[in-house]
Amino acid sequence: MLVSRKRYNEAMEYYQRTIKTNPVYEAVVFNKVGDLYGILGDDRNAEKYYLTALDVHKGNDEQNQEKAAAYLGLSRLASRKGDYKQAEELIKHAFESFPRYEYNHYYQALLHLDKKEYDKAEKALSYCHSPQTEESMDEYEIDYGKAQIASARGDQKTALVFLEKAVNSENDYAKADIMAKAEKDKYFKNLRKVPAYKKLKIRVGEIENKLPSMKLNKSLLNLWH
Repeated sequence: MLVSRKRYNEAMEYYQRTIKTNPVYEAVVFNKVGDLYGILGDDRNAEKYYLTALDVHKGNDEQNQEKAAAYLGLSRLASRKGDYKQAEELIKHAFESFPRYEYNHYYQALLHLDKKEYDKAEKALSYCHSPQTEESMDEYEIDYGKAQIASARGDQKTALVFLEKAVNSENDYAKADIMAKAEKDKYFKNLRKVPAYKKLKIRVGEIENKLPSMKLNKSLLNLWH
């Protein structure tokens, strides 16, 4: 919640407290720190904390959601580098770690999208919120994924429908977060040229301007080195 609202300072402090007071959740926290570094574009430290999360469960062969989450985080880092083979292998490990985890299918869809395999991406995403999975994703995340696939296909009208649906389903902080993500999303490069997208951006921007400023105090990141 804090990260989605861009309250990075509080998020880092919360993660620190959690590690000290509830070490049983350390794998969860390490994954969250990895996610935060990923958001900030620091892939090196993101990888470090995903691997640290895996180390927590080293030797544990039981199904585990946090192991799956760490593998999925690593898969995105690999895919961003263009190493699709490694990304695919990491997603395979995620399925082995927690087969019914919805995010396995979502990240698989993202990998197919990276490889321009749009039909496969659509099929993978269709497993989210299906009987084969345990619901762990928010509906807006699935709608955002549908928008990505549609935009990558060149269907900007459908992409905008799903992006608007994702934005409209969330609170004001999350609206701003979704649009900030869309602004950087390579699959929305052409969508961002569409007038209706620009109107949506302006509308969300007006909402965001009324929210308290929540900038990152980067000195807090030093706590994790």
